[in-house]
Amino acid sequence: MRNIIWDLTFIYDVLQKHWPIAAIGGVLAVAFGFVFGRMSMIITGAIVLFVVIVDLIILLVLRVRGQK
Repeated sequence: MRNIIWDLTFIYDVLQKHWPIAAIGGVLAVAFGFVFGRMSMIITGAIVLFVVIVDLIILLVLRVRGQK
């Protein structure tokens, strides 16, 4: 359980700094999945995009709370 929490905090820290690169990677994975007909690439890209969007929402909420 401790390793999962460390992995999640690492992912969160990386996405704070490099979320545009992760978003581009997710879009490219979905696009290549459609081009090559690979459902696994589409699902992987969709998961990456979902995580990036959730992370951006969390960052925006934290910034708004920090300003008050």
